[in-house]
Amino acid sequence: MVSQVITVMAPIHAGQEEACRAAVSHINEPDGVQIDFAKSNLTHFARFVLLSHIDAGKGRLRLMFTAVYDGDHDRYLRDLRDNTSNMEAIWGCCEGFTGANNFVQFMNAYSIQTDLFLKAYRYETVENIQKYLALRDELSAKFDVPLSQYEDVLRQLPRQFAPISWLRRGLRAIGTFIRYIFITLSVIPQIIGLLRFGLALIPATIVSLKQVKLDRQYTDASLDKSGPCVPFSPGDEVGPCQQVDTLPAFQQRKQVQNQITIVTVNGADSARRQHAVIASFGAFIKIPFITRNRIIPTIHFARWQMIDGGKRMLFISDYDGSASAYFADFVNRLPSGLNTLWDGTVGWREGATLDPEAFVEGILCHNTPASFHYSAYPHTTVVGIEQARRLYYAYHDNINEKSAVKWLKEL
Repeated sequence: MVSQVITVMAPIHAGQEEACRAAVSHINEPDGVQIDFAKSNLTHFARFVLLSHIDAGKGRLRLMFTAVYDGDHDRYLRDLRDNTSNMEAIWGCCEGFTGANNFVQFMNAYSIQTDLFLKAYRYETVENIQKYLALRDELSAKFDVPLSQYEDVLRQLPRQFAPISWLRRGLRAIGTFIRYIFITLSVIPQIIGLLRFGLALIPATIVSLKQVKLDRQYTDASLDKSGPCVPFSPGDEVGPCQQVDTLPAFQQRKQVQNQITIVTVNGADSARRQHAVIASFGAFIKIPFITRNRIIPTIHFARWQMIDGGKRMLFISDYDGSASAYFADFVNRLPSGLNTLWDGTVGWREGATLDPEAFVEGILCHNTPASFHYSAYPHTTVVGIEQARRLYYAYHDNINEKSAVKWLKEL
């Protein structure tokens, strides 16, 4: 099963902005709306964010709901509806909502296509990840004993006939290969669809291939300056300056996972090329044989979406650690990729990748904090999930006294 993403942006009725903000800010609190994401256990991450809707008028807002989930799209929306205690409190503030009975149609009407979707664990469901983590916790508890008792614990580990273990691993590898074949074939129509961008693919390819030399001697990007948070053009999402300037970065380090939502304005002459870039990346990143999201090991999920008819670009990410460390990973590991994705954005220059510290401050100015955020496994990093997955299969394939020395390092 491949995880999916949904992003919905619905305009809020004029005058109901604060009522909507209050409703989503108190989700799952004692007096707030209750959304039981864990009941169906399909949601990896979800968030509600209030974004400006400048095209509708000064002071207008729109409600964004986005989630990474497992399974069928409409089934997920029906479960979301059935597991929400008061639909009207949240969605009744939005234009087009006529009641719970038409919730699926309403969400589909305001749904936005995802052009580029990065996943740390493409084919793992919420249930699988939680299963891996549960075993890891169980083994951690078992081996939380003095070294003198380790041999007794090791003797309690499961034993299997070696050929059965080899057969299980072989069948799993064959199943993975067949699945990769089908996924690769399913991407072909999307790759062919890139032809709709026509000649825009040429400059998109040139930008993609261009490498940026890291040079800390200077920076020439207005987005990269660590001055006041000011919008670069109408509709540019800029957070309250006081809130950004007093952001306690050390508190982020105490959280295992964090999230960011960024809206930037596309240049009028470059929007089509930018769309071609992220659509191209979005198609080829799905091919399992040639791509892996191992460049930035702190990303759980990240996606880029063109919104408002190409006027703006939305970037959403769930990641590990602090914003400073996360974006430093981007700058240090993928400088040309940053320029490829945001080249043409108003306020962006190639020098944005030359100074990680100033770049982070510029990015945080464009971050709109979520009013509500959910994670199905909030205390685990991407690396931790991968370790737990390897440990799970090793345990069931056959851990013994000899191999346990290696696998105990994954606890």
